[in-house]
Amino acid sequence: MLERNEIIAEIIQDYLADLSERCDELEAATMDLEKAEDKSAGLAKAFRIVHAEQGQAATLGFYTVSNICQLMEESLTFMKPQEANVEWTALSSLLKYVDLLRQAALAYSNRQPTSEIDTALNALHKSLMPTTVRVLIVDSSKVSAALWKSAISDLPVQVTTEKNGYTALSRLLKQEFDAVITSKEVEMLNGVALLAALKAAGVASSNAKTYLISSGSIDDVPAALQQFVDNFVPKDSNAKALLNAHIAKLS
Repeated sequence: MLERNEIIAEIIQDYLADLSERCDELEAATMDLEKAEDKSAGLAKAFRIVHAEQGQAATLGFYTVSNICQLMEESLTFMKPQEANVEWTALSSLLKYVDLLRQAALAYSNRQPTSEIDTALNALHKSLMPTTVRVLIVDSSKVSAALWKSAISDLPVQVTTEKNGYTALSRLLKQEFDAVITSKEVEMLNGVALLAALKAAGVASSNAKTYLISSGSIDDVPAALQQFVDNFVPKDSNAKALLNAHIAKLS
């Protein structure tokens, strides 16, 4: 057991050391973008680095790093259609994300809390991105998650997906959302328990509107827990239209 813990500790230490190097790479890539006439290759390179870090951080449980990378991905995606006209103001915003990544790496290395970094991240992203409704979709089925995402694709939304209740709750505790759409039956932490835990947490996302999707009825949810479900969406042929109507009220 001791040997296993030592191996895990070594993996984490190596990851955090590599993260500092990735921050240097991202900073250099951003600075190069300012001079490049064709910015598409530079944006693609930055996206690849950030995407790889996001997946690895989530796997190791470094959720603040994962959230920074995920929101940086969204900013890069937003810049892509305008790549010919990307200005220094937009590029400097990428450097702010890199700075938060450095802070997070240092905090994790020193086993310090990251709550202040999470707050700064939400404020930064809110100031940089156009006004949209931030939606988290939680569903263990990729097909169902894609279905719910398509239901609101015509609205001004920024969608994040999670496949299990535990990782969804971890993200919600650190990242601010306006709406949470979850299936009742999801892996690790069911939808009702997820919404109850979120409302009780007293974080920014606790104010999010919640939507529970189920093939059953609201009466299947224990009476004491129904208060945590703002809107019940029957999983039938009208589910997509109902979700769209609900989210449209928030935009």
